[in-house]
Amino acid sequence: MIIAQALQQVTSSGKSAVIYSNQTAWNKVTSGAICSQVNGQVVCAAGSPGQAQAFPLWKFTSYNSFHDSSGKPHCGDGVPSLTPFTPFDGWGTTPGSSGALGKQYDIGVRAQKCAGFTYLHGIKVQVDLDVFDPSLFQ
Repeated sequence: MIIAQALQQVTSSGKSAVIYSNQTAWNKVTSGAICSQVNGQVVCAAGSPGQAQAFPLWKFTSYNSFHDSSGKPHCGDGVPSLTPFTPFDGWGTTPGSSGALGKQYDIGVRAQKCAGFTYLHGIKVQVDLDVFDPSLFQ
């Protein structure tokens, strides 16, 4: 699986890996695989109930909409918080396992589609907005 190869490449270089996905995308691409490290090798395979993911999740937002304080429609949920989190496929599913350690909560202003820009202090910028647990960077 190409995801296991990518995770292996990152961890072999001494870096920490994170998986950027959400439940819909993860299930579509991996059928709900659990990624673990076995004897230094990354393996992504069908999991069993109660099995936790070995790599933290940076959850990208679904394409929900919300309106900012000026009434502009945005893509995302607009909530700069890691909670609440609905557990899935080994993230947050067992005691002590984490949910998302990162979350994209605002992709930007919705025009005909999610545009990938937002307004910060009235200035249009090409950026999405995210929130992270500080432990992700330790």
